[in-house]
Amino acid sequence: METKNHNILVVEHNQKNAELISNALHKFGFICNSASDYAALDNALKKNDVFDIVLMDITGFDAEIWERCKKIHQMNIPLLYYRQNQVLPSSNMACAMAPGESYQNP
Repeated sequence: METKNHNILVVEHNQKNAELISNALHKFGFICNSASDYAALDNALKKNDVFDIVLMDITGFDAEIWERCKKIHQMNIPLLYYRQNQVLPSSNMACAMAPGESYQNP
């Protein structure tokens, strides 16, 4: 069986957390790129590295992050976003969007 190295974009405002997440995923054979601000995120999306999924911690970003989420969705890239250090109802703890699903700003 042929295995594929999945290309993951880790969007994390905290650089140390981005390194921890990337290192953990790398141990399982995933290829990780990271972005810690809007400029880096926009640059990564412009390069169109064909990400298999985007993991995004929305903590530390303002409302503009939802425009980036829409763009990722329009590019048909699955998106999993989450928040740290906040107690939310379980249905809002994380949201995963697959290509073709509707986008709603939480």
